[in-house]
Amino acid sequence: YYLVTANGDVSAFGDASSYGNFSVPAGQSVSAIAVDPDGRGYYLVTAQGTIGTFGDATLFGPATVATTAPIVGMAVTLTGFGYWTITAKGTVTAAGRTGQVAVHLDPPAKGAVGIVAS
Repeated sequence: YYLVTANGDVSAFGDASSYGNFSVPAGQSVSAIAVDPDGRGYYLVTAQGTIGTFGDATLFGPATVATTAPIVGMAVTLTGFGYWTITAKGTVTAAGRTGQVAVHLDPPAKGAVGIVAS
């Protein structure tokens, strides 16, 4: 498993391998980590939507659409060819081959905290 700090430091435990730390842009903080399905890479996303890729993780596009809510979670597709992010208001944004476009919960979620691929 991995632990990540708000400033982008990643610690790997058990069978997990470290692929580097994130040089977080000034004024931003990491809000989520998502592991590539093959276990040979991971993604870090900041609350502001900047995505860092490590190992064999691939950048498929930006994490956000126009939003004022922070990114609070990220999930990678089971194929590894895309990902979703979710904001604290429940807006889900897709990038890559996810088979889905952005979703806005109506009414907006109150305090969304994460997303998981299935």
